[in-house]
Amino acid sequence: MSILGRDKSSGNDVGSLGRTPIATLIGNGSRIDGTVECDGTLRIDGKISGELQCRESVVIGETGYVEADISASVIVIAGELHGNATASELIELMPTGKLYGNATAPSIELSKGAFVCGRCETVLENESPSAPATVAAPDEDESEEPFETAI
Repeated sequence: MSILGRDKSSGNDVGSLGRTPIATLIGNGSRIDGTVECDGTLRIDGKISGELQCRESVVIGETGYVEADISASVIVIAGELHGNATASELIELMPTGKLYGNATAPSIELSKGAFVCGRCETVLENESPSAPATVAAPDEDESEEPFETAI
């Protein structure tokens, strides 16, 4: 399965969902430090560290390496993300994708082989992320100490 396809009508590169053309490409061998903001779909095949805010989609290609918190409508991870991913629609981890952080979105899709070291939380659309989920530890003394759950 290809992360980056072509729109048959226009020939433009499109994101995983095929909705919008790639507006910005950070190529393999490129490195950006700081805050990145964009309106259209962003594809990352290079390295970014800092913060990422995108109105459309963010696609981290197989060679992409990101050390940042990401906020976008759709986030597709085929490379590596060290940070939290917050999407208003969907987070998709491809078989080669690695997420070291939390994922929060109305829908989260994990392909076989995807790796997550963190918490996955689905929320209703337009709902803000909540505090980490806690569950009372099963204990004979019925302790009230909560522990975080991880998926």
